[in-house]
Amino acid sequence: VLKLHKQADRQEKKNRTEQVFGAISQPELIRKVLTFALSEEVCPQDMVFVDVEYLEAANGRKAACKFVRDNWEELYNQYQGGFLIS
Repeated sequence: VLKLHKQADRQEKKNRTEQVFGAISQPELIRKVLTFALSEEVCPQDMVFVDVEYLEAANGRKAACKFVRDNWEELYNQYQGGFLIS
C-alpha cells in the first residue's frame, strides 16, 4: 500500500490508500503506518485520512496511544488549534 501511495499521481488516490491503513492489525506495521502519517509524504491536512480510528482492536489502540504519547510534542506543534486532529 505504501508503494501504491508513492506511485499515486493524484491526491485523491493517495487519500484512498491512506484510508486502507486502518485494516492493519500487526503492532509493528501500525507503528510504521503512524510514523508514515507524520512524514512529509502525507500532507498535514491529510493525516486524518489515515484511519487510525479503525486500527484493529486492542493492538491498534495500544500502538496508536503509545505513538501519540511518544510523539505528542510534534503532533501538538503541527496541529495545535486545528480542528481536524481533534
